[in-house]
Amino acid sequence: MPTFHPMEPLGESFPEVLDAARAGSGWAFEQLFRSLAVPAAGYLRAEAAYAVTHEGARRLEDVFARRTRIAIETADGGLAAAAEVAELLRRSLGWSAQRASDEVAAYRGWVTAERAAQRDPGLCQPAGTSVTLFT
Repeated sequence: MPTFHPMEPLGESFPEVLDAARAGSGWAFEQLFRSLAVPAAGYLRAEAAYAVTHEGARRLEDVFARRTRIAIETADGGLAAAAEVAELLRRSLGWSAQRASDEVAAYRGWVTAERAAQRDPGLCQPAGTSVTLFT
């Protein structure tokens, strides 16, 4: 089965994404071209940087769940890369170190809640209702 990399749809725009991400993140080109922490290693730092600088991402949840597919494609939901991407957000958005740390904690809580909902679909239902998965 061929592997798919999220940057492939950009095709000829790939250099533009790297240049734009570098300009907005303060990271050197070599740093942007490195993969994020395992298990999100299929993604480049540039993708996270571009999500922040050009797609309006303002939270880790936004980068991992909506701008990339890290939240659903990795076993840990992207937690291993959370501090690394929070640092990018800190640099790009002018956050304090405390704000970046709080964002990692908030994302950890989001992943925990998402995983709990996947294990127990009833958690997503209003009290007093039931869920029928199969008839």
